[in-house]
Amino acid sequence: MNGMKRAQAAMEYLMTYGWALLVIVLVLGALIYLGVLNPQGRMQDMCNLPIGFGCEVAGLSTNGTLYLKVTNQQATQLTGLGIDCDGVNGLVDKKTLNPGDFAIFQCEIFPSTSPRNIGDFVNGDMTIKFDSGVPGQLKSIKGTYSAKVSIEE
Repeated sequence: MNGMKRAQAAMEYLMTYGWALLVIVLVLGALIYLGVLNPQGRMQDMCNLPIGFGCEVAGLSTNGTLYLKVTNQQATQLTGLGIDCDGVNGLVDKKTLNPGDFAIFQCEIFPSTSPRNIGDFVNGDMTIKFDSGVPGQLKSIKGTYSAKVSIEE
């Protein structure tokens, strides 16, 4: 008789935790279904460059044009400044930035023949090159970006 009471206690223990686990799974499933636990919905546009350069994502269009705002945070003027995103556009814009000034650069990060939808998220690498002060030589720095498609084109 004593063995039956222990078996009943064990079953009640397992059933209690089983129901609790079932409730937790159902709540998590409902939260995921409703989009509350969608991490991409909470991701923000960001741009990372080394010290001396400020960077912000100004927008990403459905046809693949990424707009980056780059700020010169150095004490010297930067000349011949160009940006290359994912090795696609080959430093088209060459700009001069005085200390504290900024410029908006455009990069084609995916072909317009394969457009993305509003809300899609894209990550990538970029290289910024600028004159080193020695004729014919460029300095380069590498950075990363993450952007959500937000401009309809």
